[in-house]
Amino acid sequence: MLNDEVTLRKLAIRCSSVDAVVIAVPSQDLPDGVQVVSLFEDQLFLASSKSAKRSLSGD
Repeated sequence: MLNDEVTLRKLAIRCSSVDAVVIAVPSQDLPDGVQVVSLFEDQLFLASSKSAKRSLSGD
């Protein structure tokens, strides 16, 4: 297993109360409340937000 995969598994276990963990490349004009933190040397990043939850089903 790759080192990045091990790190992601550990992150998922430690963040069991988090609604979503997203790996993203930062871009301009991020939404308010989104924080982007470098995770690995291969330019993967963690973006997280504590803003209000929205339904993904469109309801």
